[in-house]
Amino acid sequence: MLFKTTDNSNGNSTAVHNILRIIAACAWLAVIVFLFVNRDKFTVDSVVRYTPSNRFLAAAVIIILFALKSLSIVIYCGILYAASGILFDIPTAIIINIIGTAVMVSIPYFIGRKSGRELTEKIVRKYPKAAFIADFRVGNDFLVTLFVRLIGILPCDIVSLYFGARGTNYPKYLTACIIGMLLPAVTMPIIGTNISNIRSPQFIISVLLNALTMIVSSVIYLIYRNKKEKIKERNSNEKRTDQHSCDA
Repeated sequence: MLFKTTDNSNGNSTAVHNILRIIAACAWLAVIVFLFVNRDKFTVDSVVRYTPSNRFLAAAVIIILFALKSLSIVIYCGILYAASGILFDIPTAIIINIIGTAVMVSIPYFIGRKSGRELTEKIVRKYPKAAFIADFRVGNDFLVTLFVRLIGILPCDIVSLYFGARGTNYPKYLTACIIGMLLPAVTMPIIGTNISNIRSPQFIISVLLNALTMIVSSVIYLIYRNKKEKIKERNSNEKRTDQHSCDA
């Protein structure tokens, strides 16, 4: 009788756990749908307008928005970086952006880790550029993550899901993400602060640094893609040569 009671108790506990998981999944899905539907309204101006005037509440709202952004690839994190620069002084904005970055890259990482390695195959199928990460996913987790974050060839959240699903060491992953995303976390607040004075040196230098990063990232990926195509073509030619040899 005691064992039956224990089994029933375990069964009830499992049922409650499953119900809570379903409720949580529905809540996350509702948030994702809301963000997608309202993606056009998610601008620097709207973020600033609806953020509380109290500095502590404003900081909390910005960090919450970073958490919500991690669930939607259609929202650009630069909007939040720039909004921080308008709402706070630059040093405070940078600190908030770093904290927000940590939150933003952590949530999808743990979702990916919970999902398991099968998710990596789905990501590569949906986002062929993710194969770039797979090719470099050897050796030092810190250096690989840092390199991928610096070149930025994929949406931030997809990269986080991928590294989580691959079981990348979290402390190394988080440190590399913060360093790799430090440039926009620093320059975007400066751009936001000087948006009304686009001829200022601060604005021009920040824009040029971001543009240069995008150009370098594109060049690196093009070199990688061309190299992969040449290797694929060479392997295909070798295979045909072997077939002809066998036929002869």
